[in-house]
Amino acid sequence: MAKLIELPIRIRAEWPPEHTAGCWPIAPMKLISKDMLHRVSEGMPRVKLVKDFPGGIRVPHLHAGDEVILLDAARFKEVVAPIAAELAGNLAETGQYAETVGAVRGLVPHG
Repeated sequence: MAKLIELPIRIRAEWPPEHTAGCWPIAPMKLISKDMLHRVSEGMPRVKLVKDFPGGIRVPHLHAGDEVILLDAARFKEVVAPIAAELAGNLAETGQYAETVGAVRGLVPHG
């Protein structure tokens, strides 16, 4: 593993082996208001979903009905911040200190 890290390549593993890259742990629409959805999606490019589209869009986006709404970085941050706060708060309510701090630590880029 140490030798792989030194190589000039990007390695990504997904577990479980089903498609999870880019998949939210909870549907964002359950945690953001319709007003926020309208605000962040206003004027943003929209793409109609094609039947049997395999997925894999790697730019910030949301699924709304039969559309994909592409988001710029600022609007993506506006969506992610309250969702991350809600999920961290829910975890903190369990009283599991190490798990909560570990989840927050996972948000810090390692460099």
